[in-house]
Amino acid sequence: LTSLPPSIKLKGLDVNKKYKVKEINLYSGARTPINENTVYSGEYLMTIGINPSVSNRRTSVVIEINELK
Repeated sequence: LTSLPPSIKLKGLDVNKKYKVKEINLYSGARTPINENTVYSGEYLMTIGINPSVSNRRTSVVIEINELK
């Protein structure tokens, strides 16, 4: 049985604002498992967090978090 790594809980966001998460710095042709169309609340990202799917094949993931205006 494979266990997933824990979600990463972010800090310093506004609980009342909305954010999008995007994976950056991907290899050419690579696809991200992160749904870049999902909108998250600051509260969600700080209490539940996000799992960027780090694994033996994806040992480094760079994500960008943008506030929706």
